[in-house]
Amino acid sequence: MTHKLIRLLIVFLFTMLLSPFSIQAETYTKTYELDEGQEDFEFIIEGEQNNFDVRMILPNGTKVNFDNFDYNEFIYFSMPNKRIWAVKNAPAGTYTFEIVGASEDTFSIDGEGAIDRPKVNWSSPKEGSISVRNDEPILLTWEASGDFQYNYDIRFILKQDGGSHEFVVQEANADDGEIEIVLPETIPSGKYLLFIEAENTKVQPQRIDPKVVIEYTNDRYDMEPVEIVEQFIQNGILYVNVKVPKGIYFDYFEAQIDGESLESPQIATGIEEDFILLEETDEYEIWNWSVVQLEDGSYSGNMIVVEDEDEFSPILEIAPFEIKRTDFTEDMVEWSIMEEETNATSLDITVRFPIGTEVEVLIDEKMVLTKVIEEEEEVLTVGLEEGFPYILVRATDEHQNSQSYTKQYKVDHTPPQLEMIQPLPTNEMLNDDFASGYVELGSKLIVNGKEVEYDEDGYFLVENIGDELNIEVYDSLGNKAEYYWEAEIKSASFAWLWIVLINIMIVGGTGFTIWRLKK
Repeated sequence: MTHKLIRLLIVFLFTMLLSPFSIQAETYTKTYELDEGQEDFEFIIEGEQNNFDVRMILPNGTKVNFDNFDYNEFIYFSMPNKRIWAVKNAPAGTYTFEIVGASEDTFSIDGEGAIDRPKVNWSSPKEGSISVRNDEPILLTWEASGDFQYNYDIRFILKQDGGSHEFVVQEANADDGEIEIVLPETIPSGKYLLFIEAENTKVQPQRIDPKVVIEYTNDRYDMEPVEIVEQFIQNGILYVNVKVPKGIYFDYFEAQIDGESLESPQIATGIEEDFILLEETDEYEIWNWSVVQLEDGSYSGNMIVVEDEDEFSPILEIAPFEIKRTDFTEDMVEWSIMEEETNATSLDITVRFPIGTEVEVLIDEKMVLTKVIEEEEEVLTVGLEEGFPYILVRATDEHQNSQSYTKQYKVDHTPPQLEMIQPLPTNEMLNDDFASGYVELGSKLIVNGKEVEYDEDGYFLVENIGDELNIEVYDSLGNKAEYYWEAEIKSASFAWLWIVLINIMIVGGTGFTIWRLKK
């Protein structure tokens, strides 16, 4: 068994040594001496394999990376077993090339004169508007010049006029020279801007604006209308509630926001996971979208609902709005009770919000008070019931900025436990002149004005009580239980006295009557 494990370990190590992952790619350095300055000069690096890239170091020591360079000054071509650096203004001197990612060093470097940079020269249409209806074609023409790679493409892009959404309507090869395009039936009628983008994997795309507006009438468009049913601002964030008919399986929402404080329009996109479903019926859904957070200023904008890149709603206007933030701080709210446990029946909340701020007080999510602030400092009073009330103070200023402040208490209004053994309310007299009973552990026991100790079970016994007993028990929150007892005066002796007196009066009266009769 041991020999078998050793053999397996040897095979594993040998496999790892021969694995491509164990072969560390090296960096090879080649140099090229350029005797005199050249314009649009290209350096060609060739190898036997295709798994390499090349960094270039200029004569002044500046390093140019193949994945990050100035497209106005350099071009980097990637071709089978060949990489080309094209330099717009190549000064004389020594050029160093760092070849990375390769596992062998059989490379050669050649230099060639000026290259002809790839370029698309747009022909038509130019500077104007075109009106088309439904599937009427539009003829586009251009001329391509320069050294194009085999995978060089031209894309024709449409963008909603006034909006931000753009999409590729058609593609062509650079050397085609012309193409007829037909606008999709899935986009709404309206104005569209035309752009042309000449793409290349290593060269920055050439984007052409022929300044053409296409006025499109699409009678085939069948997307049910969507609408913004509400928009509002909260804490500098724009929210919109969007009503979307059932049957529209949208991919995302896209908005464009314009404002004086923005250098360029701000684009925002949101997917369903970003939204809150507010309402749903058999006919429609209403989605809440937090579009964007903005700095103070005035803004306007629009949005669309996108079902696919070339299937979307007409532009929905976002009404002009203003952002003005308020810096809510902790010291704007002061609680009269700071302890977590209390036996208070009411709470005072001192607020110092800007005048005009609407304040709402909720206890356990139930509204108990609303107030519009009229003074720099106001006191709001709310009642406290026994339990664990969760109190929320929500302030909303005139610019729809809001802030919430919360507090939770343990409110105990229950008096501490007091159970009497003797005397009970029915007792007329004390037995052996002492009082006894049980109190709640942790409470304070006062008997006839003096604090009394009790045992670990809460039992107490107090002697020499007399004819009157006054007991007070306080818990840690100040809740109080009381018991008062007073010995009854023996009224039986007075009753017997009255009986004797009445009998004496009867006897005396009878004797007096007999005496009068005999006389």
